[in-house]
Amino acid sequence: MYTINQNTTVETGSGASPIPVGINENVKFTGIEKKADKNGKPYLAFMFQDSEGNALMHNEFEINPQYVTPKEGESNEDAVSRRVNSMLVRIKHICTQFISAEQFVVTGSSFEEFCTNLVTLMS
Repeated sequence: MYTINQNTTVETGSGASPIPVGINENVKFTGIEKKADKNGKPYLAFMFQDSEGNALMHNEFEINPQYVTPKEGESNEDAVSRRVNSMLVRIKHICTQFISAEQFVVTGSSFEEFCTNLVTLMS
């Protein structure tokens, strides 16, 4: 189950972003799409553009439990849950720059359904 609501906490500067980003002026959110990778698995593509016309695409893929390495003392299930939560926090952090946190509630019983519902919410 994938859920983002008011209880999903975004901490700025927490290192939640896999790529260091700064505060950028005049950047607009130009859209979000649910796409499919070469294996047909869904992923999210967030598109942005700055005032000079430079484009940026940020992608979020479903967490594959086979590629998650647990921290010491952590079960594989807990490690997967931690990685999914980190992804959801990143998504919430991006989206709540463009929609209020109070409005931002999205769920899905699968990653594909979550992607569909998120695209609908942000469109």
